Amino acid sequence: MPEGYLHETVNHSLQSIHPETSAYTNSIESLWQKFKEGHKSRYGTERALLNLYMNEFIWKKIYEGNTLYHLWSQIAKRYTPPPGSV
Repeated sequence: MPEGYLHETVNHSLQSIHPETSAYTNSIESLWQKFKEGHKSRYGTERALLNLYMNEFIWKKIYEGNTLYHLWSQIAKRYTPPPGSV
């Protein structure tokens, strides 16, 4: 786990939402289900590429709405042409 990451848990036999942290599992379970459905239907289940598929899924989730604009913005940030070349 990355440094600073907090893994919260919920004991479902006691409650569905942790009373102190408000942690619950419905959101992540729903997101994971959407990832698996889309991933399997498009790519199959090649484990070696799973990290790439997850990165793509998360990027699309963060920038949903206008993905083409955000794609070009990300490219422009990383590959700025040298001065005088444009």
